[in-house]
Amino acid sequence: MSDTSEVKERGSSARAAYSSRLAHPPFRPPASAPRTALPSLLRPLRLFPTLPIFAVDCHIMDQWRIAILGDGGVGQTALAVQFTMNCYVESYDPTMEDAYRKQLLVDNQMCFVEVIVTAGQEEYSTLRDQWVREGQGFILVYSITSRPSFDRLETFRQNMVRIKGDKPVFMLVGNNADKGYEREVSKEDGMALARTFGCEFLETSARTAQNVDKLFHDLIRQLRMSRTIEQPAARAHVQPGTQPGGKRRACTIC
Repeated sequence: MSDTSEVKERGSSARAAYSSRLAHPPFRPPASAPRTALPSLLRPLRLFPTLPIFAVDCHIMDQWRIAILGDGGVGQTALAVQFTMNCYVESYDPTMEDAYRKQLLVDNQMCFVEVIVTAGQEEYSTLRDQWVREGQGFILVYSITSRPSFDRLETFRQNMVRIKGDKPVFMLVGNNADKGYEREVSKEDGMALARTFGCEFLETSARTAQNVDKLFHDLIRQLRMSRTIEQPAARAHVQPGTQPGGKRRACTIC
């Protein structure tokens, strides 16, 4: 008899627990619930006390157009492909114009880069003027295995300055650094020319990816710095009594 009453008590307890679960179901968010928006730039998400994870605001994105200028056959396309696709193209096809695009993170800020590969041949000089006009940053590139490609850089620089003004943002690059056994242009010559041009200098290798990412990252940093300097200068030229859009404020006499 005692066994029967014990079974009844257990059954009553089980039914009471089941009824309580039905009355107070556990919270489950709906499948269509929106995801939490990303926090502000570099705000730490502390999932663990000693492990901060930093989130990047993807809504703040730079957009830059970079044109590569140089003689034919120095590796302009190979540099662009290595940067955007992380691979090396062996065959050479004379380029009239190619565009390569990549989205990347530089100093915890997203940016979108369009790389324009221009034709180095003289018959495309008119088109090259248009590419320079539309570009924001520039890479003057030569091959360390070709002295003539190094000697022609002054022509490309003068053309760039003529179109963009006195202070274009650009870097000087000696490509094919992996072919040191065929070198015709010393690293010292490249550095000396960069000092004359007033720009930074790097030797790269599109084949081994040496300094390729560094080249574009450094140029993007220079473009950002140039933009930061230009914005206060533009505001300083606004005349007193004039709104930033160029309209004069109305004067009300009471």
